[in-house]
Amino acid sequence: MTSRQRSITRAAATLAGSVALALTMSACTGTDDAGGGAPKTTLTVVIAGQPKSLNPAEASNGITFVTDLSYASLIDVDEDGELIPGLATAWEYVGDTNTQLQVTLRDGVKYSDGTPMDAASVAGSINYFTTGNSASVGAWVGITAEPVDDSTVLLTSATPNPIMPLLLTPNYLGGDVIAPAGVADPDSLQNATLGAGPYKLDPEQTVAGDHYTYVPNENYWDQDAIAWEKVTLQVITSTTSAVQALSTGQVDFVFGDVNTVDAAKAGGAEVLSAPLYWNGFFLLDRDGTIAPALADVRVRQAMNYAIDRQLIVDTIYRGQASVTHQPETPGWDAYDESLDDTYPYDPDKARELLAAAGYADGLTMTVNYGGFTAEQESLVQAMAAQLGEVGITIELRNSGNDYATDLYSLKYPLTSLPFGGQPQFANATQGFLHNGSLNPFNAVDPKLQALFDEYVAAPTEEQAAKAKAVEKYIVDQALSLPVAVANANFFVSPRLDHVALTPTGALTNIRTWTPAS
Repeated sequence: MTSRQRSITRAAATLAGSVALALTMSACTGTDDAGGGAPKTTLTVVIAGQPKSLNPAEASNGITFVTDLSYASLIDVDEDGELIPGLATAWEYVGDTNTQLQVTLRDGVKYSDGTPMDAASVAGSINYFTTGNSASVGAWVGITAEPVDDSTVLLTSATPNPIMPLLLTPNYLGGDVIAPAGVADPDSLQNATLGAGPYKLDPEQTVAGDHYTYVPNENYWDQDAIAWEKVTLQVITSTTSAVQALSTGQVDFVFGDVNTVDAAKAGGAEVLSAPLYWNGFFLLDRDGTIAPALADVRVRQAMNYAIDRQLIVDTIYRGQASVTHQPETPGWDAYDESLDDTYPYDPDKARELLAAAGYADGLTMTVNYGGFTAEQESLVQAMAAQLGEVGITIELRNSGNDYATDLYSLKYPLTSLPFGGQPQFANATQGFLHNGSLNPFNAVDPKLQALFDEYVAAPTEEQAAKAKAVEKYIVDQALSLPVAVANANFFVSPRLDHVALTPTGALTNIRTWTPAS
């Protein structure tokens, strides 16, 4: 397997984290029984399948419960989406090139095995992480870490990288530092945890594939922040069953779906909804290697005009989504609300553009997709039908578990992959630039690269505007075919406190959840 194939495997894992694996997240228990009483000291979180790994360097970044509990991150994110101190107390870029980040570590921190955390161990953990196979390791390409002194670490990127502080937060995993013993023996991390978080795995109370039990870490630096005597991740495969458990008071938090919203509300849960991922087609073969038509911007724009996005949102997503024309979700630096009326539904204009490009008689292309959910199946079928009405025949290939292999076979000029929102740096490098994990044909666009280079080198105060300039170019050139931004639905019992959503639609970290007072 090549390094780029490994990258798309990680990208598929990221998808599973933001969408399919997201369906596995559920519950926590806040009281002794459904009728109330003293706060319960056990938190139970339901997941729908066995975690990919307990090791941050091998884990999925879709469900971070398994790592958040035992691996505290260098930088955390608060309810407002702001970066706040974690195991690091301060961080700043060195110079004005966005290539070096200096991180100051918190004093007095120990790993769960009692080993003191210092700059050498943090740098060693980060450098080990970058060699792993986690879902987010692609964002770390070209980054190395070195100790400056006992309490200072210097991160250096081979190219300008304006999101290095964000990479040290929980969702990107690399800031979840691992004790030197774990770095020296990664195999030991399959059945144990060696982090600096508030909890640690109890192997004697754990049965892999069924339940995972965490107990307080007696060496955690902030003992007052430990809210639970025990945390159990319980595997339950049915979202419907999880919601039923919620309604009877057995669990207190469920990651639901559009089909279970009403049942959750009927059971007394608070429903938190937030736009979390976009869905549609990636137009992979933009240089026309096997589908020459895609090299013509008029064809790509015609495809965008051919889609009745509102109809799809209303029928497939049942209102649990919104129309989008950009490959991004609200709350991130690149998102620009003004772009979401760029391609109003206009099949006549689509036909005119196809005719002008020389395809008045139509054309045929194939799309591969993962088939992760019934929603995904319905979406690609609806898009294929609407494109067919303007003369673009779409042949569908449900790749299932062969998704990554098919994507890199260079047989499919289009792909469909629900994709979570993220900073423009990650979005562009992964999906649209040369050597991106979702650019298997290595399409090259010098203007896009130039705009991206301006963005990554810009001072902090100019980065958002530069990120939006990149996004506008991607939309105007129709480099993708986004249709909907879909909501994630979180069902919360009144017996649980401090569960909230950040501006990007992410949950507050499980480490901050407490029993309701």
